[in-house]
Amino acid sequence: MLRIGELCGLHLVDLHLRENAPGGECRAPHLHVFHRPGTPNRAEAKTKQPWRVEHGIVTGGLIKRVSTALGHTYFSYVTTEYPRGTGHGMLLVQLHGADSGQP
Repeated sequence: MLRIGELCGLHLVDLHLRENAPGGECRAPHLHVFHRPGTPNRAEAKTKQPWRVEHGIVTGGLIKRVSTALGHTYFSYVTTEYPRGTGHGMLLVQLHGADSGQP
């Protein structure tokens, strides 16, 4: 289960949704939750566990396993709804209206 700040603060690089994803911290599909100040939507997770991004791969933070269904939902969302060229890397974005594509 994710807290609202954890979910709204996720970036696309925080999700490792395939078996044996790079990083080696969890063989099963998972995501990384950590306190990342300064997100465009001001969402912040409470957990303050150490983390880093190395060669575009997130390691550390609080690691949470995810279901296969979440992986399928993610793939559908990113390929059919997620606006191209957002540039911010946030997972959840406005899909309609004047702020379309914004976190």
